[in-house]
Amino acid sequence: MNAPSADTNSMIKSPKAKGSRLEYIFRDMLRDSGLDVYAQRTPMSGAMVGMKADILTSLPFQFECKNSEHWSPYRYYLQAKAGLNLGSGKAPAVVMKSNHTPVFVMMEAQDWINLAQKAFEKGYKKDVQEFVEGIKQKNPDKEIHPVPKPTKKEKGRKRFTP
Repeated sequence: MNAPSADTNSMIKSPKAKGSRLEYIFRDMLRDSGLDVYAQRTPMSGAMVGMKADILTSLPFQFECKNSEHWSPYRYYLQAKAGLNLGSGKAPAVVMKSNHTPVFVMMEAQDWINLAQKAFEKGYKKDVQEFVEGIKQKNPDKEIHPVPKPTKKEKGRKRFTP
């Protein structure tokens, strides 16, 4: 059997290297967005006692990063939840990616709702209302809705509106 060529070796990617790469990508996303300019990849990728998160951040989330072609989101979430640092008060969130895809974040719906509520408390709702008012001024003859009108099938169902 022939030894693998240099080209073949460069294509082989270890799961650990892929995971580390996602941790650096997500760390940079947090820094570049301004959400946490001090975010760091956890040394030894969360293997240290008392430092189970893959990303050290001041945000109220504990991130578990997974870079794999075969996703098991709920299993990843259970791992993130089981690895919560006791007393941290942080919500578990799974950061996932596979080859040629964007980065995704998965969390419990209630945690997302809490996050959205905080955004609205801090002025997001005002921004949406100002945006809609600007559109109404430019198009005074059109009826503008920040949320699409419900279809006949959806009528009667409760909808979240900003």
